[in-house]
Amino acid sequence: MKKDVAVHKTLLRDSEDKRHEVQLHISQTAIVIHQDTDSHRKYQEQLIAEAEALKAEIQALKQHQARREQEHLHTVEDLNQSYSNKLDQTTNDWSTRYNTLSAESQARIDRLQRDNHDKLSKVTKDYE
Repeated sequence: MKKDVAVHKTLLRDSEDKRHEVQLHISQTAIVIHQDTDSHRKYQEQLIAEAEALKAEIQALKQHQARREQEHLHTVEDLNQSYSNKLDQTTNDWSTRYNTLSAESQARIDRLQRDNHDKLSKVTKDYE
């Protein structure tokens, strides 16, 4: 029986030693897990911050692009209006020139017809 008690004490001591080793291993594993969790959390926070910064940059670029497109549209509209005004002015100038030349030509034709009529009348009168 003493032998059985000694064997049980030895088993109990071995069991306590193993339990202590397992407890130590669990504690060390918990520390490693905690460190890994902190590391992963920090990395995740960094990624989230970078994603937010990129979202803000994309939004800023979209706004900049929209402003540039609006400016370009205004520029095109201004150029179109300018060319339209120049075309209208040129059309009016050519129309005025045409009307002036037509009037001058008609006046010259009328004068030449009168001159010819007067000369013809004079020749006819002289002939009679």
